[in-house]
Amino acid sequence: MEVNVVLVHSPIVGPNTWAPVSRELRRRDIRTIVPTLPSIIEKSTPIWTQHVQGVAKRLEAISNNQPIVLVGHSGAGPLLPAINAYSPHPIAAYIFVDASLPHGGKSRLEEMEASSSSLASSLRDHLEAGRLFPEWTDKDLSEIIPDGFRQGILAEIRPMGLSFFEESMPYYPNWSDIPCGYIKFSQAYTDPAEKAQSYGWRYDEFDAGHFHMLVEPKAVSDSLSNLIKLLCP
Repeated sequence: MEVNVVLVHSPIVGPNTWAPVSRELRRRDIRTIVPTLPSIIEKSTPIWTQHVQGVAKRLEAISNNQPIVLVGHSGAGPLLPAINAYSPHPIAAYIFVDASLPHGGKSRLEEMEASSSSLASSLRDHLEAGRLFPEWTDKDLSEIIPDGFRQGILAEIRPMGLSFFEESMPYYPNWSDIPCGYIKFSQAYTDPAEKAQSYGWRYDEFDAGHFHMLVEPKAVSDSLSNLIKLLCP
């Protein structure tokens, strides 16, 4: 079945994280859309709302009747049900790629505390001191992002403060009624990956780093294509 594959980047990075996979999928005649989450944040509106509305606005350009598959990497995972709620078109499936799962009613920090209390505590201390996350350098990413992509990724990083990590995400109780799949890259996402398997979702995994779609875009595109075929037969 032909589909529109919407590749959503994490709120703390930019759309270049999906660029190689988007190009590879298009070479296979699979239509892709890579929306850009707004980087200028209005204080009067929840950050998640601004991000979701930005994606929904981009989906207005879809003029065909092909199913839409939302693919979220990392921190984009919790946004997928909200994107569905705001979307001008029906969503056929979700695929979470080394991503957190939706945690409606909780903040990102609260969800992190449930899976790694020490990491959450360290991040909270960092943010409460007035600092932002991430503050990655070229050296920090040198082992997981190839040289040809690293500077582009660093240029798009959107460091966030405490308000981003403390805002509650919306609750959509029936979000998982839509077919779901999960692709795991790194050990950091073992917890959501195990939950996905326990739910009986379509599943694949790599022994890799968090930005593996920049390392092996063809292999990741293979994985996405296979899951899409299973989710949208």
